[in-house]
Amino acid sequence: MAAILLLFPFTGLGQVLKGTVSDMETQEPLRYATVSIIDKNQRIVTRSDGSFTLDVSRANASDSITISYIGYQTMTYALRELDVAANQLFRLKPLVYTIEPVTVTARERMTRAIGFTKTSGMRTGWGDFSSGRGRARGVVIRDIDCSNPIKSFVFRIRNNEWDSVAFRLDLVSFKDGKPSNSLLPENIIVHTAEKNKWVTVDLAQYGITYCGDLLATLEWVDAWGTTGEYSNVLTLSLGKGIGTVFTKEANEYEGKLQEEQPPLAMYIEVFKN
Repeated sequence: MAAILLLFPFTGLGQVLKGTVSDMETQEPLRYATVSIIDKNQRIVTRSDGSFTLDVSRANASDSITISYIGYQTMTYALRELDVAANQLFRLKPLVYTIEPVTVTARERMTRAIGFTKTSGMRTGWGDFSSGRGRARGVVIRDIDCSNPIKSFVFRIRNNEWDSVAFRLDLVSFKDGKPSNSLLPENIIVHTAEKNKWVTVDLAQYGITYCGDLLATLEWVDAWGTTGEYSNVLTLSLGKGIGTVFTKEANEYEGKLQEEQPPLAMYIEVFKN
């Protein structure tokens, strides 16, 4: 662990923990890594340079912080072992995945959509950037056939008053009514400037096959452009029908699932035989 040992006792009261998260091997900063105090259901996302500032005033000396990033080993540090007065450096070890190549022939280019492909007139979205950064929205996509790999993930942006925005995509196995493990081998950040259009994320290179239900989420992690007088509107289209939706606020570690709600317009495309 690349954490500096405590030099002064941790009190928590009125304190913040500042630090930077980077790759252990390359020393490159890990932008948009997740830093959490799980027992307090508290979470933030690192900035584009890997730095973060976490309010630990509600934490106890017995609490721990967890740092996670898709494609890297998750690390946990006891707060009592950290010098909150000093800037901390946390280095995460990359995991090694073997990705089987997907050969796409002329016949296999045909795909089938699974999920919510038609939009309604409704929308959901985020508040201003300072409060919305780190918020996640998602939907459960059901009855996926694992006989063919996933080609792409598709969602629809409704309103976007930014020049460009960035989302973190995650596809999580969904079993017994609960989200479980990520199906993605690495962090996937989606940059887009689209407005009122479908956005397609190519996943064919990962060769992901999965049977059953999965939870697809988009977490707003960054934005670029001039802020309006109050805030810039950023929304996603809702789909037709009903489904199980997921919401997680910017400072929460655990999100919420709601049944029989208007779903987000999100779906996956799988290759057909």
